[in-house]
Amino acid sequence: MLKAVIFDMDGVLVDSEPLHYEINKLTAARHCGINLDYEYYKQYIGSTVFFMWDKIKRDFNFDKYSAQELFDLSEVIKEELVSTKGYPEVKGAVNFVKSLAGKFKLAVASSSCLSNIENNMKKLGLMNYSEDFVDLNALENVSKIGNENFFDKLVSGTTVKNPKPAPDVFLKAAAELGVEPCECIVIEDSSNGARAAKAAGMACVGFLNPSSGEQDLSMADYLFEDFDSIDGAFLEMVYAHCFGEPWKVLETERLIIREMCPRDVDAIYKIYEGNDLRYTEKLFDDMEKEKEYIKDYQKYIYNFYDFGIWLFEEKETGDIIGRGGVELKVYEDGTEAIELGYIIRKDKQRQGFAYEGLKAILEYVKEHFDIKSVNVSVHKDNVSSVKLAKKLGTVFEDAGGDDIPAICQREDSDKICNEGYIRGIIYL
Repeated sequence: MLKAVIFDMDGVLVDSEPLHYEINKLTAARHCGINLDYEYYKQYIGSTVFFMWDKIKRDFNFDKYSAQELFDLSEVIKEELVSTKGYPEVKGAVNFVKSLAGKFKLAVASSSCLSNIENNMKKLGLMNYSEDFVDLNALENVSKIGNENFFDKLVSGTTVKNPKPAPDVFLKAAAELGVEPCECIVIEDSSNGARAAKAAGMACVGFLNPSSGEQDLSMADYLFEDFDSIDGAFLEMVYAHCFGEPWKVLETERLIIREMCPRDVDAIYKIYEGNDLRYTEKLFDDMEKEKEYIKDYQKYIYNFYDFGIWLFEEKETGDIIGRGGVELKVYEDGTEAIELGYIIRKDKQRQGFAYEGLKAILEYVKEHFDIKSVNVSVHKDNVSSVKLAKKLGTVFEDAGGDDIPAICQREDSDKICNEGYIRGIIYL
């Protein structure tokens, strides 16, 4: 279960990376005679300044100043620049943090020093102002958004043995929050940060901040470009997918509609018992094969599309009584379309569960995806499915067509029989 969200600071909460580069480039030029090219510099984004200066000294064979002295010199330049430019908030980040407050434990785990983290959080209105806040002059560059403490812990990478990409700072944040690493999700903008999060055994969301350069975020479980496009439900979905847990998609009056996982396999086979399987995609005869299929479905369908076939769990009993949803289907004529499908357990049919679940799914798809229509393929002799399709708003293209069948996506499964199938469209 997701219990904590851990934020990197630079490039995630404050758009500081361009200013950091300018500070360090000026420091290297003024005091080391080094031209700090950006292509060389971007490898240090997400790491600590001491790690950076130590490596720069080795790479350029520079011994005049220690890493600490170079840091102190850079702080002088930083004061010059921050006093005029300040650290701008990443658009939407503050409101996003506030939206999570009370739902999850929150922490900042940054490579910056603790005083810098505190100052920035206070400037953003995410921490109370206190007597130990010494950088009051810089406040003029940032609007005061509030004065509550939205973060439970602030953790600096300078207080742990190994900087990012080592997991130390994230592991310390989890320990201070009182949660397990596997109960955390990290929001990062850098390659070093994403690698550190995954090394810590945490889920990770990569923020594609153009100011952070072309960072390799392939280690992250999901990527996003705008804080206004994500919410707490999105984080819970990412977390569930990362750890192979079923994500609850939505609820209706009588149903919980959620993703399937391998431990649901017994209940899924029961759905098919006694049903007429002429009109539906069959399960594997081997239950272990079905489990592997579900694992692949989690990884390649849920993770990639964020939709698929979901389970219908009856609230009253907790039983899995059916499944339904939308999938990308390939037809025999080579065309592709999003198609609606379902099956209800025999003893739960004719009680309105299919209509209740599918109607909610169509509304969900309309709200969350850029999908304008959904295909329906039913056999003309399957009277109940034809009636249900019409009730859901299906417009049939050809009531007598028999040449537009859906193809099963299972490698070892037979194709659904072509003859007698009719196609319709539900416009969303």
